[in-house]
Amino acid sequence: IGDTMTDAVQSTSEPLPGYKEVKPLVFCGLYSTDTAKYEDLRDALVATAAGHAGTVGVPLGEHGSWLVVDGHLHTVPAYPVQARDTNGAGDVFHGAYVYSYLSNPKAPWEAHFGFARAASAHAIRFLGNEARLPSPADVKATEARYRPV
Repeated sequence: IGDTMTDAVQSTSEPLPGYKEVKPLVFCGLYSTDTAKYEDLRDALVATAAGHAGTVGVPLGEHGSWLVVDGHLHTVPAYPVQARDTNGAGDVFHGAYVYSYLSNPKAPWEAHFGFARAASAHAIRFLGNEARLPSPADVKATEARYRPV
C-alpha cells in the first residue's frame, strides 16, 4: 500500500510505484438482544457483506466472531480467557490487526485475524488500558497458552 500525494499546481495522474488499491474492511457493531436470535444476526451479516467487496466482521464476545471474507461466512472461536475488563478490546483488536498486516502484508487474513484475536484475548484479562496493551511476545504467549473454544 502506498500513497501518492499531489496538488492542483503540480498534479500527477500516475500513482507512485508499489501503490495497491486498498481492499475494504468493515467491522460492524451488530448485537442481538436475544441470544436465541443469533441466526438472524448471522443472516444480517451475510446480507450486509453481499453488497460489500471486502471483509465484514462481527464480534460475538465469548462466542467468538463471524467474518464474511469474499462471500464466505467463517465462524471464529474465542479464546477461553477469564475476562476482567472488556473496555477497549475492539480497539486492541483493530490495532493488532493493522500491526499484523503491516508487519507481514503477504500473510493470509487468517493470520492477521488470529494475531488480533489473541491480542484482544490478552487485553481483556487485565484492568485498565496500560496494563492490557500486549507486546508481540504477549500475543504469542496467549496463542500458545489458550486454545479457542
